[in-house]
Amino acid sequence: MFAKHANLSVRGRLVFWCVVAYTFVTLTSMTIVWAVTHHHVHGRDGKMMRRILEDLKGEYAEYQGLSSEFRHCVDEDAEEHNANKTQISVLSTNGDVLYATKPVLHPDNRLRRESADLFDGNRIVVTYDINDSVDFDWFLASLLVIIAGVSILGVAGFSRFLGERILKLNNLVEEKDRAIAELKTLTDDIAHDLRTPLTRLNMAAEAALSADGPSALAGKVAHDTEAMVEMINTMLEISQTGFRIDRTPREELDLAEIVRHSGDLYQSLAEDQNLRLTVAVPEGPVRYLAHKAKLQQILGNLLDNALKFTPAGGEITVSLEAKDQSVCLTVRDTGVGIAARDLPHVFKRFYRADASRNCPGNGLGLALVDAIVTSYGGRVSCVSELGHGTTFSVCLPNF
Repeated sequence: MFAKHANLSVRGRLVFWCVVAYTFVTLTSMTIVWAVTHHHVHGRDGKMMRRILEDLKGEYAEYQGLSSEFRHCVDEDAEEHNANKTQISVLSTNGDVLYATKPVLHPDNRLRRESADLFDGNRIVVTYDINDSVDFDWFLASLLVIIAGVSILGVAGFSRFLGERILKLNNLVEEKDRAIAELKTLTDDIAHDLRTPLTRLNMAAEAALSADGPSALAGKVAHDTEAMVEMINTMLEISQTGFRIDRTPREELDLAEIVRHSGDLYQSLAEDQNLRLTVAVPEGPVRYLAHKAKLQQILGNLLDNALKFTPAGGEITVSLEAKDQSVCLTVRDTGVGIAARDLPHVFKRFYRADASRNCPGNGLGLALVDAIVTSYGGRVSCVSELGHGTTFSVCLPNF
C-alpha cells in the first residue's frame, strides 16, 4: 500500500509505523479479550461442576451411601443445572455404574468431566455438555477477527488517505521550492539577456552625441526597448503559465478551425520564402476546452520556428488528429534540423542551438509552448536529425 508513497520520507514512514503499531495493539487486545472470555466461560463451568460434587459428596455422607434420599438429591441437582446437558453418575470401586441420571449424554459431544471420591470408596462423576461454550468460543473469535479486520482496514484506508494528503503537501512544498528557483532563474535570465540591448542603447547614445544626433538615438531606443518589453512579457507569461497563476476560464473551441486559420495566416509568409505549407485536419469540428490565445501561441511559435529554419524549396506540414483520450498536433518541416546534443535543451528558456545563433529571436518561444502544454496536462516532444528536418508533437488530454 505504501510502496507508491515511498517518497514520503520521514512523515510517510511515520504513518506506516503507526498503522503497524495500531495493527499490533488491535490484534493483541482482541486476543486478550478472547482469552479472558474463554477463561471466564470455561472457568464458570468448572466451578459449577466442582460445587455439585462438593454438595453431593456431603449429602452422600449424610445419607450414608446410595440411599433413596441421596438419589433424589442427585436428580434435583441434574435438573437444576439443565438435565439435557448434565449427567451425574455414581460408580463403584471397579467402575460399575451404581446410579446415573437420564439422559445419557452422547459420547461424540464435547464433554467435560469432573469427579470426586466418596467415603466408602465409590466415586461420583459429573459430566457436562460444553458444546454451547465451545460454539460461543468460535463465535467470539470470529467476531473479534471481523472487528479487528474492519478496524485495521479502516485505519489502513485512513492512513492511505493521510499519506496522499502528505504527498500532496510535499508536492506543494516542492512546487514552492521550484517557484523560488524559477524566480531566481528568471532574475538571472533578465540580468543576462537585458545586458546586451542595454549595452547597445548606451553605445548608440554615445555615438548619437558625437555624430548621428537625437533622431537616430530615438529610433534605436524605440527598437531595443520594444524588444526588451516583449522579452519581459514573454518571460512573465511563461512563469504565470507554468505555475497556473492565470485563472481565466477555458472556453470550448474548435481546434480544427484554429489550425486551419493559423495555416491561412502563415501561408503567404511561406510562399514569400518559397516554402510549401500543408495543413491536414479532420473534416468535422474537434472540440476542446482551452484558451484560444494560448493555442494560437503554440501554433504561432512552432510555425515561426519551422519558417526560420527551413530553406527555400522545403516543406512544412501541420496536422491535427483527434484520439479517444487526447488530441495531437504535429508540425513537421524539412529544415536544417537540430543536433542530437541540443535536443534535450530546446525547451529551455534562452537556449539557442548553433544553427539558430544568427537568426532573429530570443529563445523563449519553445519555452512558452512547453509551459502552456504542461499547464493543460499535456506533453510536447521534439524529434529531429541534423540536416533532415524537425518534428514537434503536442498531445493534449481530452477533458
